[in-house]
Amino acid sequence: MAITDTFVQEEFSGKWNGTGDFILNFTGEIYIYNVQMSTHPVEDLRLEMSTKFVQTDEKIGMYALKIDTLSGTVTDMGVELNNIDETLSLYVTKTDSINQTVTSLGLKLDGVDESLTLYAKKTDVSGLKTEMEAAIKVNADNINLKVSKDSIISSINQTAETIKINASRLNLNGFVTFSMFDLSTQNTIKNKVNSGDLGSMAWKDGVSSDDLSWALSQEISNKVNLTTLNNTLLGYTKSGSITKEDLAKALQAELTGKLTGSASVGANKLASVIINGQTLIAGGYIQADLINVKDLVVGSTLSIGAFSLNSYNGLNWTGSDYFGNTSFRLTVGGGYTYNTGTSCKTMVGAWSNSADTHACISGICNTFGVAIYGSTDGWGSNFPPDGSKYAGFFSGSVFATGQMRCSGFSIYKSSDMYRYHYPGVSFNPADFDLDNIRLRVMGGIIVGVTDDNGNILLGS
Repeated sequence: MAITDTFVQEEFSGKWNGTGDFILNFTGEIYIYNVQMSTHPVEDLRLEMSTKFVQTDEKIGMYALKIDTLSGTVTDMGVELNNIDETLSLYVTKTDSINQTVTSLGLKLDGVDESLTLYAKKTDVSGLKTEMEAAIKVNADNINLKVSKDSIISSINQTAETIKINASRLNLNGFVTFSMFDLSTQNTIKNKVNSGDLGSMAWKDGVSSDDLSWALSQEISNKVNLTTLNNTLLGYTKSGSITKEDLAKALQAELTGKLTGSASVGANKLASVIINGQTLIAGGYIQADLINVKDLVVGSTLSIGAFSLNSYNGLNWTGSDYFGNTSFRLTVGGGYTYNTGTSCKTMVGAWSNSADTHACISGICNTFGVAIYGSTDGWGSNFPPDGSKYAGFFSGSVFATGQMRCSGFSIYKSSDMYRYHYPGVSFNPADFDLDNIRLRVMGGIIVGVTDDNGNILLGS
């Protein structure tokens, strides 16, 4: 090593068999500031940082870049003053290659739009791509707040006169009053829970047995048998406190065994909905935790999860690939087989355009039966016998325009009483005297080899 008056970085590498000690030998005088051992070369453990300042008549910018190969992160920061756009922007973008995330934070002052925007965004590509974002935009006359996760978005917009809230779920905790509803709507809500009749109990999570007035006990008696209620809550009434959970248990005991019909739900679910559920009726809109109906008539629009009603009164479903593009379609009842709409109509059709490994239609049969069955006889009478198991069984002609790949073929022949199975055979001509053999062929498949006298040499 050359003699120097400053600290220098040296890298030494070698093979190690996994046992023994590491020994550092040297002669002369040496000052060691730091010793680090690693299975990676030095360049893989580097930390690079840089800054720059850019100034023109139109823009001033200050930028910083940090590359940390040890933690697998790249951080890009900047401050920009743009004279043309009349904006002042601050931003930080951090890319994490280990956790596979990209995080962006920023603040923007816009003189043209007369607004201030604060935002935070994070994209996670470790599994299915997930995008999360929160932003606040402030003007002199309104404040707009938005939070999103993929396609789910909630927002609040506030002006001097109004506050508009959009969200799939809205929870209000505490005392809520209203005065802007019309008289009919106010009376409808008041008839559900009359705070004047309940008094201070309207704001309690639990009430004592002494708080139950005669009017309230009469109201409960019309919903739940009082004998059942008293027996179920005997231990709680003695303790002097009744909670929502106690009422739920009483309702569950009362409803168990009395629910009938294929559309009924369990007593646990129904009791929970009665105690904790909410119903909103506004014009032609109804929102409820549980609806149990005997008949339901739907017009032109219907959505059930990701399914929607098509023009044939059937159901359509679409799915997206990794990049968010529509790559899967399923039609149940009417419609066309392919996305172009130029092929034949189908009762159940599936279409895909994805590079992911998938199956448009699949069936799995683990014991006995058929995973996929097809028949052209009009009523499906030619079904496989009991005790058999097939991934696919087709009664009728099968037409294929492309290649068919399989490990073997079998021929079936049936009479009124029996079904015969003749599997195809494979043989090496060198194993037989070709002048003294006959081939048995059924349905275009070689199923056996015999000699000239009819004695079976191979197959059946």
